[in-house]
Amino acid sequence: MPTPEQKIDQLRFAIAAKRAEAQEKHDKATSAELRAITEDVKDLSKQLSAAITEGAEPCEGCGELPLGMVQQIAVKNEALDYFEIGCSKVCRHKRAQGFSRAQAVQKWNDAKYLPPTNREDALTNNVTELDAQGTKLSS
Repeated sequence: MPTPEQKIDQLRFAIAAKRAEAQEKHDKATSAELRAITEDVKDLSKQLSAAITEGAEPCEGCGELPLGMVQQIAVKNEALDYFEIGCSKVCRHKRAQGFSRAQAVQKWNDAKYLPPTNREDALTNNVTELDAQGTKLSS
């Protein structure tokens, strides 16, 4: 059985292959064929998120399982992967990052979240202000 890291590598490769297939077939494929490839990418992406968050506890705020993603940053002209785990529901300001999947999961489980961005602070302040005014927010 593959480790979570091996599964992540396999899924990232499969997603890249599907995206390349879509690019290659773009001008020749029917819209139904392209939709099928898109659905495959969506399914693989969900599997990738689940592999990244394996071992992560549900969000302490809303109880939902978190989402996971792997991203790249450039450091001294070298691309490095980093992992991010976060809530996709109402607790979007809860995010944890690490340079390994295990590190990101541990930070998430220990509630060592990234500080909110200015945009997130503004959104939170706006929601708090609307709540204080009794404004109903649509969901």
